[in-house]
Amino acid sequence: MINPVGKVLSFLKEARAELGKVVWPPRRRAVRLTAIVVVVTILFGVFIGSVDYGLSKGVQAIITLTKPSQPAPIDQQSGGQPGNPVDIPAGQPQPNQPNQAPSK
Repeated sequence: MINPVGKVLSFLKEARAELGKVVWPPRRRAVRLTAIVVVVTILFGVFIGSVDYGLSKGVQAIITLTKPSQPAPIDQQSGGQPGNPVDIPAGQPQPNQPNQAPSK
């Protein structure tokens, strides 16, 4: 059976040897390229944020334009509560009210 710790140590030794073969750029160039990456990332973030803001404002404007100018009429049979089309017989608790025993 192969020792897992030995495999990990072998991998780390090989990885270190490969990193020694890498030709690294000079420090000044690495810093310059890193700065370019950071600036481009910030610019893309600002661009995407601006597009998102513009689209959200556009969608809000469309929603506002398509909104009905008057509220929906209240159904008188539902006790004046919009969105409650069910008639509730007398003596039963109304929705949105605590349960109370019917009076005798």
